[in-house]
Amino acid sequence: MKEAVSAIEYVTRSIHRVRVLEHLRSGERTRGELEASIDASSRTIRRVTDGLIEAGWVEQTTAGFRLTPTGAVFAEEFAETLSKTATLLKLQPFFRWFPRDVCSLSPEAFEDATVTIRKPHSPYEPEDRALNRVSGTDTIRTIAPINAPFYNETYYKAIMEQSASAVTVLSKDVLSMLQRDGDALEDVIQTGRVELYVYPDPISFGLLITDTVVAIGAYGDDGTMQALVESTDETVRQWAIETFEQYRKAATEIEAT
Repeated sequence: MKEAVSAIEYVTRSIHRVRVLEHLRSGERTRGELEASIDASSRTIRRVTDGLIEAGWVEQTTAGFRLTPTGAVFAEEFAETLSKTATLLKLQPFFRWFPRDVCSLSPEAFEDATVTIRKPHSPYEPEDRALNRVSGTDTIRTIAPINAPFYNETYYKAIMEQSASAVTVLSKDVLSMLQRDGDALEDVIQTGRVELYVYPDPISFGLLITDTVVAIGAYGDDGTMQALVESTDETVRQWAIETFEQYRKAATEIEAT
């Protein structure tokens, strides 16, 4: 194990080693091709290739360099590890806040997802992404954990002005706040294009399913959205639909008055 760790550590100590292995995965390369693609000097490429040859991952040919049989396997596995690590790193803020008892999916399911994080200089960026999804779709299925006026306004316009249809699940507390805010709630129900359900318990996450994308919101203890994940992956979509239906079936539909 120590020898394997040392081998990986040797490669990762230099971004140029990593990039040489990456480029050689697609086939043999000349020294000049490596210099140009990696944007490194001839001296750097010589030092890197000499080291990888000594390590047994690369061999020199009459034309240039190629991976050894073991180097080819190592480069593929190493590239996969880098990809998975990048996915995990971008998802860390989301899973920090998202309730673990809700999401049964592995982080790997979100490999191609877009993750938007709340930052001090752009605290509403996750919400803005969610709003853009609401305003550009014909059908909306959503689980709403909080009463967010800016979201409510976009939702209202999507129903009343863009003729979108929606099925929404929200908590009793959120319903009470919406009912105190005026007639907007009754207006959207009266369109006949909205089904509204009240869930008996507090809701700890947000979910939006549109025609093309699933957006999942993770909230902090103060009710602010800390991260938003958007995905078009079919596995994520199936999980979202099943989760939405689970909450909808446990909720009570609100009839128009």
